[in-house]
Amino acid sequence: MPSRSASVRNRVPRSERALRIPAAMLLGMIAWVAAGCSSVPEAPVQGKGTLWGSFRLVPPDGYTPPGAGGGSYGDPRLRGVVSVDYQKPGFSVVYLEDRPPPVSGCALTIRETPTGPRIEPSHGALAAGGSIDIVNYSGEKQILSIPELGELRPLDPGARWQRPVDDAGEITLHLLGNSPAHAQLFVSPGPFSICAPDGRWTLANQEPGPARLRTWNVRYPPATQEVEILPGSVLEVPLRATTTPVENAMR
Repeated sequence: MPSRSASVRNRVPRSERALRIPAAMLLGMIAWVAAGCSSVPEAPVQGKGTLWGSFRLVPPDGYTPPGAGGGSYGDPRLRGVVSVDYQKPGFSVVYLEDRPPPVSGCALTIRETPTGPRIEPSHGALAAGGSIDIVNYSGEKQILSIPELGELRPLDPGARWQRPVDDAGEITLHLLGNSPAHAQLFVSPGPFSICAPDGRWTLANQEPGPARLRTWNVRYPPATQEVEILPGSVLEVPLRATTTPVENAMR
């Protein structure tokens, strides 16, 4: 004959029994979710400060998102127009002016693709004084041109080429030939952070004092923000840029 405790258990609905989770496991799940949702960087090292935030594009006045009743993207005259996602600014860099740049270079490769040789990644950043490091994995001889550095040189298959870059600014690497390709690099004059796809950036463990934050984007003009870095601080700085395309965002 079943015991009383067994009959009590049997009267508990099966759905409720299935949802019971051990306390230790539940606490672990809560801690894991909290860690994943945490967006504030950890505290800086003693005597330093950390800056962080998000970089966003500001829609122009009167902007109506496609599908929101504006109808502009349904106009046949604008068939080739690509909608801008203002929450995702594309490849962007946030950097500090008037601060010594870190030791930081940029590694690239040349690879064969179905549409011809390409430089990967197509965008990158390094600090002034750092080096470009590029390896030709395409299996064919390539001609590399960097007008800003006065460079024009062949790269045999498997060849590696390095070149320090002393001056801040934007430079473009070109592959010459039947299927031309290029890559854009930003050379930062100071400490920098490459923004995540959602625009998030972090500049950790910076020296205290007044500083100027500035952005670089492949298409849009820079945003600038004056800040005061305090010892032990973790300061959030939202950065916003207008959306008027420019040829050179360093102007």
